[in-house]
Amino acid sequence: MQRANFSAQARSIHFPLASFAALGAIAMMVGAAGTAEAAFFDKSFFDGLDRTDITFDLDGSGAAVVSDDLDPLIPGETRAMPANEYANMGVTFDPAVRWVNDGNANFDGALQVISEAMGMSLEDNEISIPSVNVDNFTMNFVGGVDARGVAFSTRAVGFWMINNNDGTSQVPDPTITFRDTLGQVIEIVSFSDSTSIQTVGVADYTFIGLFSQNGIGSVEINKDAAIIDNLIFSSVPAPGAGALGVIAIGALTRRRRR
Repeated sequence: MQRANFSAQARSIHFPLASFAALGAIAMMVGAAGTAEAAFFDKSFFDGLDRTDITFDLDGSGAAVVSDDLDPLIPGETRAMPANEYANMGVTFDPAVRWVNDGNANFDGALQVISEAMGMSLEDNEISIPSVNVDNFTMNFVGGVDARGVAFSTRAVGFWMINNNDGTSQVPDPTITFRDTLGQVIEIVSFSDSTSIQTVGVADYTFIGLFSQNGIGSVEINKDAAIIDNLIFSSVPAPGAGALGVIAIGALTRRRRR
């Protein structure tokens, strides 16, 4: 798969393709869980994968996201993000959302931990999407044909989500609907399904992802008081050393809860 390389915050990361033995191991493990897809809640699934990372601090051209006055976004400030801003990297948004520097101290605390997990500084990872004004949006993933003439589709998608728990039951649980390339629902995952939720004050945060052998065409986010950051997606269903366990645990956990 050919994608342009950008700087540290918005880039494609290329690793050697996995061996057929590794692919076979995935097939057996996912098959043992009784499904061709599995939700997972650990970013290490993507370790060793040929993947694309987007943190939203850089735009689709690799330039820093700034205000209309060309100043850095200050806490609480937003800026309109074109729906096709990251189309050259393989994803579009419907409707268009907004870049936002949330600025909430608890959310910044969560972003600090997330940034460290991603090997970044908070200063390079302050901008997220979609802003408080957008409660529902869809990320559409673009497949294609690589330089070898081989068709590919996105088979794994994940991102960090921070949700405002506000100490009451008034905030609805965010839901994430994964659909295949034909628009059929693969899986609906709730924020509270995650087995790795952590908390800083009113900010609950977790990594949420889905693997599907048959491809992921879109991901719909329904939320009330949540943001997402550090979007990662891959067309190669081939894990690093820890991802086999991540897939199996995710699939079996979801199966037990049904």
